[in-house]
Amino acid sequence: MPKSFDREEARRDLERLLKGLTYYREWRILMLREAHPEVPEEEIENQVVMPAAVWLAVFDSAKGSRCTQVTDEVRQWHSHTLAELFQIGRSSSEARVAVDNFLLRFQAEVGYSLQSESGAVLKVGKAVLESGRITTEKQYYMLKEIDVDPSSGIFTADEVSKMLTLLRSFEERQQQR
Repeated sequence: MPKSFDREEARRDLERLLKGLTYYREWRILMLREAHPEVPEEEIENQVVMPAAVWLAVFDSAKGSRCTQVTDEVRQWHSHTLAELFQIGRSSSEARVAVDNFLLRFQAEVGYSLQSESGAVLKVGKAVLESGRITTEKQYYMLKEIDVDPSSGIFTADEVSKMLTLLRSFEERQQQR
């Protein structure tokens, strides 16, 4: 028998996820302001994911279990955010360090990893384990979280061990270039 829908539980989950998007939003706005001080604040804020209050208003106006669509969209924004971070990290070694530090602070401050809530790490990890090889930088950076926190619970100990080996192999191949 399917579990009945609990609106309060769904809203608590949404609020938890929005805590992460808010953390990212504030960091990204700060970075954009530093890089483009001449751009008006409102214009910068419009370039980043919507504020949590907007998401909550949409959720609160949704009828019945349709509000789960809002939560699903927020999860998709976690994926978009993660992709944007990887893009930023590729621009320079300094940017890569900033992104890596942001992801570590994100998990410590928000209480979950951005990657785990987007579902991206699980999807990419399973594909890499199946193929037995990390082939792209995007895969590498997504799975780098496992190197930072192998106890995340996303994968079994055996899978983590295999992925750590695949991460090292990818790093070696990159150094040989």
